[in-house]
Amino acid sequence: MPGVGYQIRIAQLSVGAFDLDVAANGDVSSQNAAAAFGSGNVLTLNTTTIRVDPLGYSGAWWLFNVVSTSGVQDVMVVPGVSYQLRVSGQQQDFRVDEPCAVTPSQFAVAGFDFEVTCPSLEPEDLIAALIAEVIALNLHHGITNSLDAKLDAALDSLQDANSNNDGAAINKLNAFINAVEAQRGHMIAEAEADALITFAQVIIDLLTGTA
Repeated sequence: MPGVGYQIRIAQLSVGAFDLDVAANGDVSSQNAAAAFGSGNVLTLNTTTIRVDPLGYSGAWWLFNVVSTSGVQDVMVVPGVSYQLRVSGQQQDFRVDEPCAVTPSQFAVAGFDFEVTCPSLEPEDLIAALIAEVIALNLHHGITNSLDAKLDAALDSLQDANSNNDGAAINKLNAFINAVEAQRGHMIAEAEADALITFAQVIIDLLTGTA
């Protein structure tokens, strides 16, 4: 029904929920830009992949209402929300933020140690994903072009033959962050600005070795 708000639950947990609004004309918008974005009357969920490692525990574990399995597994999830890992009736919540950051990444459930991490991420792949996210936000054409031009320049810096161009890529990513900040609350919604800046900062941290 248009003109009201709704809640999307990932894995049917309140910790894994986010809100969305449906305008009178049917357009949808997510209040959690890390988890999903709206374009017209279509809501698209963002995804990322996490790796769950039981660290030697050979029994069954359950990522609540996502997967029931054992051993080391790569699992596709929606970022921006929390999940619950269960073993023998006990559980531990953890959060996944975009593009892929897990908190806490190490914990014990029912006396067994687990580690939840992200498969190896390359800066070039992350920049390409960030470009796609900017396009998907359906911003004003000029703003989209300006932001993508900065990301394209960062990508070019990483893909050329000069291995010392990480600094140039970082400068372009910082320029991207500044441009997003300049449009925050105007042409870019607060939640969307937060998601874009967090994404760019993760790439910068990866390039500087602080990730």
